[in-house]
Amino acid sequence: APAEPGSSSPGQTRLRCVVELGDELNGHAGIVHGGFTAALLDDLFGWVCAHEKRARSLPGMILTANLHVDYKSPVLDSSAYVIDVRAERVEDRPHGRTGKQLLLSATVSDASGRVCARATSTYVVKTVGASFASRAQSVPAGAPA
Repeated sequence: APAEPGSSSPGQTRLRCVVELGDELNGHAGIVHGGFTAALLDDLFGWVCAHEKRARSLPGMILTANLHVDYKSPVLDSSAYVIDVRAERVEDRPHGRTGKQLLLSATVSDASGRVCARATSTYVVKTVGASFASRAQSVPAGAPA
């Protein structure tokens, strides 16, 4: 059920996946670029937000407000990793802003269970103007549909 104004409620969505990384995403020899790790986490946070939004029937567009990644140890190429993403809380946006904010967390662990990265993110779900929404949903000319 939708939360009452001014409220906070626990998240309902969790995603656990296994990714196998090759050797074409490296920043240094043998080490996956940290920017790719951050982009992958941002994408998975988005999936969790989409499910949380749907489960709560929240209106509006999902937008990343922030993303913070703590790199604990190198993510090595040609290896598999378990990524665990959770919606921790859904709450009203601060300072009277419209919509909701979703607070999320994630870990990236190697096959032995060692945590290689921890991340947190805040996403907002809010109604946006028609002009912004139409631009955000259009596909640029020449881009794959």
